[in-house]
Amino acid sequence: MNGDSGIWGLSLGTWQVLFALGLLGLGYLLTIKFNRRSILRVLPGVILVLGPVILLASSGILAVLGADVLDIRIKQALIAAIAIAAGWLAPFLLQEYRRADERDERIRDMHRAIYADVGSFLENFYSSDDLERYLDTIKSELEKDGNYIPFIPVPRRSLMYQSLTGQVHILPRVTIDLIVLFYAQVDNVADFVENMNSDAFRRVPAARRALAYADYVAMLDFARFLGVSTQQVVAAYDKEGPRVAKALSEHLKSPSNPAADRSGQ
Repeated sequence: MNGDSGIWGLSLGTWQVLFALGLLGLGYLLTIKFNRRSILRVLPGVILVLGPVILLASSGILAVLGADVLDIRIKQALIAAIAIAAGWLAPFLLQEYRRADERDERIRDMHRAIYADVGSFLENFYSSDDLERYLDTIKSELEKDGNYIPFIPVPRRSLMYQSLTGQVHILPRVTIDLIVLFYAQVDNVADFVENMNSDAFRRVPAARRALAYADYVAMLDFARFLGVSTQQVVAAYDKEGPRVAKALSEHLKSPSNPAADRSGQ
């Protein structure tokens, strides 16, 4: 039987079409089973590692299959070898996609928890206008009575964030920056309030205490800005993807954004 008779009754072109359809079918099954973002994350690595090998091997195999000098049994054996290789490659790809999908699921779970935790902080934060009125009230009372000391509760520190500290490294860079900045700012505010509630602070002259209260209000306002920004970027990442989240994060932290300049220092 010569090469024109085909392999198992099928021509070489038919085998090529079947092979392409098999790859398309595998890709379709992957998009159903796994998150699209997981596939896009793993695919470049798979192409980089296996692409050259598959290209060289398939070129050689197709050249051999198209040769008229080989016995049909040799060509059939090569077809079987391709099937065996595909059977080895498919589980490898599925395992890589599964790992990426599990990581994405952990990221989504952490984002949900952080979004809710940040929201609980924001519920207790004053708006920028309220903070300005609060500061004006303190200054007015200090002008009336230099010994006036307002009661300032110490903001709670996030137990949820502390429990996630060991897993924060799995979060994407685009969200982790704002998350860490927000919780660090909350801790800074808490430390500052503890200092203002000390006996040593009560002995500080009224003018210097007024400056400290102004710094405290600025730090609170900046913490609120970081909290709102964190929620926005986390939501953008989960709904729109990392590219949209990165663009939003860069805009929020840009010097052109007036709110981003509230250093609280």
